[in-house]
Amino acid sequence: MNKKILAGLLAGACIGTSFNAAAQSSMGVGYGYAGGDGVSFSSVALDFAGRFNDNFGMAITTHIGGSDQGADLDYLAAAKLRGGVPVGNTGFIYLTAGFGRVQLSGPGGSASENGGLVGAGFETFSENGKWGFGFEYTTGTSDFDGLDAGNFTIRYKF
Repeated sequence: MNKKILAGLLAGACIGTSFNAAAQSSMGVGYGYAGGDGVSFSSVALDFAGRFNDNFGMAITTHIGGSDQGADLDYLAAAKLRGGVPVGNTGFIYLTAGFGRVQLSGPGGSASENGGLVGAGFETFSENGKWGFGFEYTTGTSDFDGLDAGNFTIRYKF
């Protein structure tokens, strides 16, 4: 992964956690899917999320790895805003929108593209616990038209 992108993801995670240290920030790792234009990639998904208040937050998500038809997914990274509603004492259902970058490589070289993403998701945590899970689906807009991505993560709240 490009060192600048990794540094940006880590900086974003730190910024996200500083918005609301009162158990509103979380980190997740799990399964990711990205596909479009005849290819699909299964990958590792990493997600850093912070909530500003009960209804609004942000996330930085990345999918790393995966191969299909001779192409490799180097990464799909996105910074997104989230808006939604709490569900019970431990859940949050939301809509999300943001901007991302994807890099692919293969026998003929590499290519990267930037574009918008919109989607929806849900996360929940155990009652009085720090562990939970999250699911998010996004679809591409503008230069990402035709891109679908999703992830399922096991989350830790800090």
